[in-house]
Amino acid sequence: MSDLEALCGRCGRRVDCGDGWIHVDPAEAARAQREESGVTVCWQVHHRRCDPDPYDGGYWIDVENITSWAGLAHWTAHLMAKRWLEATDWDELLREAAGEIPPVRLRPVALESAA
Repeated sequence: MSDLEALCGRCGRRVDCGDGWIHVDPAEAARAQREESGVTVCWQVHHRRCDPDPYDGGYWIDVENITSWAGLAHWTAHLMAKRWLEATDWDELLREAAGEIPPVRLRPVALESAA
């Protein structure tokens, strides 16, 4: 059983394990950070079939790796070593998962039954 569920940014439906990913463009994030533009690069969640550019060369994580609290913590620790992370909205993704802000990409499974 998953603790969290990912929501596709294109169709809005749940992305099942093995059917999609969460991704970001690290080059864009590094550029925003280098230029100190104040731009926040957004992490996106897509089904494989809904991703508008599935081979964009970005940084991606399969959904099944972030649908548990342990997986999300593991990937957060891993990403903290990436210099470009602070130019992304990973912190907002964590707030979505925690139920602190309205979930757009990642939400606790318990919220599904309450909705």
